[in-house]
Amino acid sequence: NFNVDFEAHNDIPWISLPDSVGTTPDDVTVAVNIDGLLPGTYFDTVEFNYDEDPQDGTVFLTHVFLEIFPNNAPAITPITDYSIDECESITAVFSAMDIDEDAISLWVDPLINNMSFVDNGDGTGTFNWTPSFVDAGTYFVTIITSDGTLTDN
Repeated sequence: NFNVDFEAHNDIPWISLPDSVGTTPDDVTVAVNIDGLLPGTYFDTVEFNYDEDPQDGTVFLTHVFLEIFPNNAPAITPITDYSIDECESITAVFSAMDIDEDAISLWVDPLINNMSFVDNGDGTGTFNWTPSFVDAGTYFVTIITSDGTLTDN
């Protein structure tokens, strides 16, 4: 009656073995770290030595396959120009999407006078403004969306 020792080996930087020794294969942890890896396909092998005598070279292999896709910027749905008179209100709902299905946020820059913008948290945002008589003129605001890494406006 004896315990069989399992020991994992690998020297690839994107694979780590935080628990590399155990008495069953389930005791051995293989972790993948994608920090700094460029989009692409990665493949490697983790070698497990096992036997009541780990020195005799009994080995089995586990293959690790990893595919990293590039992050795409979110995109704002095309926006038309708006024209209103003083003391009239405008409410406009803008939307954006991210084909990677990342969570996105929306905001307006600059918010001037009594303009307001609310990110609805669902890929849409609501812009409100009621210009007064002193607000006559042309204003340009930018609707911006981000997935936390990339932006569109």
